Amino acid sequence: MSLAALGAKSKPYLFGAAVLSSLAEPADAMQFVSLDELAPLARRYRRPELFIAGNALAALVYLGLDRPVAA
Repeated sequence: MSLAALGAKSKPYLFGAAVLSSLAEPADAMQFVSLDELAPLARRYRRPELFIAGNALAALVYLGLDRPVAA
């Protein structure tokens, strides 16, 4: 966020970057919950491919939320 704030020329850009940054943090928490709780369940029900696919999709969403906003 600090690097984006240095190059920002307007308040809307800073607000957009702050919103996306605040959305990226819960996505990271969801990744932890996924690894901590859902991995053992996927093993128990013998469906690890669904766990891997869901985790990969969550990582893509996280990366999308973490990108800076276009000016």
